[in-house]
Parts: sequence; C-alpha cells; structure tokens
Amino acid sequence: IEDLLGSFSESNQKPATSKDFLRNLPTSTAKKGGKCAICTEEYEDKETIACLPCRHSFHPNCIIPWLQVVKALLL
Repeated sequence: IEDLLGSFSESNQKPATSKDFLRNLPTSTAKKGGKCAICTEEYEDKETIACLPCRHSFHPNCIIPWLQVVKALLL
C-alpha cells in the first residue's frame, strides 16, 4: 500500500477529502467474512470498520491514508 500511496503523493495531485470528513468518517462493526478492498484482509468479527457514503467499508488504517492522497469522488 505504501508504494502505491507514494506514487500518488509524488504527483501534483491535491487531496480531495477534507479533514472534517476524515475526522467524522462513520464507523460500523464488521461481521467475520467481509474484507477490506484495499489490503484484501478479512475483517475480524466485531472489528471496527470505516464506512463511506457509497456503503463500501474498509479498515480505518487503510482508507484514511488512501483518501488523504488519492482524489476520490464520494457519492
């Protein structure tokens, strides 16, 4: 993940996600069997996950750095 994020941060792209949005990112409790689309690791039962408005979920430690670097359109 670090290599991919590094390649984006070295470009002239500006983060598209506000600090307020990241600070207030909704969370939920995972059910065992789902997995993070960034690191592809399965969630542990009752693990805290971050939820985007599009209803996709991720580990907070995966999605927050991603959103800070990659321009994202959140619907």
